[in-house]
Amino acid sequence: MALSVGVVKENSPSERRVAVVPRVIDLLKKSQVEVWIESGAGSESGFTDEEYSARGAYVASADEVRKNARILLHVRVPETPDGFLAGDTAIGL
Repeated sequence: MALSVGVVKENSPSERRVAVVPRVIDLLKKSQVEVWIESGAGSESGFTDEEYSARGAYVASADEVRKNARILLHVRVPETPDGFLAGDTAIGL
């Protein structure tokens, strides 16, 4: 099984950044990392779902991202990580 990382929308109302920008997908894919992005996660930062999918990321619902990615990347790690499964890892930047 490949390493899988996911990015969901930030839950802080003042946060406009996203943990992964589309150009980083290329680097992750070279390392055989599967990337899952919640639809709309990059919109506050000016990135479209199409930009992520064009780079090879899977764009899906938050539930699908959490189901498929064992490592979740955040700008700010949420205080109450909704939807985390046992063994999941959250990394904040």
